[in-house]
Amino acid sequence: GTYYPAQLSLKELTENGEKVYIGALRDIGSVKEVMKKEKQRAAILDLSLTAFVAITPVGEITLWNKAASLLWGFDLDDVMGQNVKMLMAEEYAVNHDGYLSKYAETGIKNVINTKRVLQNRRKDG
Repeated sequence: GTYYPAQLSLKELTENGEKVYIGALRDIGSVKEVMKKEKQRAAILDLSLTAFVAITPVGEITLWNKAASLLWGFDLDDVMGQNVKMLMAEEYAVNHDGYLSKYAETGIKNVINTKRVLQNRRKDG
């Protein structure tokens, strides 16, 4: 037979004074493949000269590559979990949470899938 990587989880239960052991086995070969692809994706993002930033529906930064650090001057630890409006000029930042809320409520895309020229704010300013 063939071998495969697996994760074993064991639980000890006591029923009527007797111990019973329950095991669950999961093939993690596919998990390892996903992790490998994730590492490759992260490497590609970090090699890119284009800044990439991803946010949650409430504006928290969840992805930040090296080009973003070069562009804005913030390190990864400075921005992860912070609101993306920290990267915007005040005229945009003041309304950004409201824009996100409106999109969440209505699903109407006013900025998504468009290109705009706007002012941003670097760490030094």
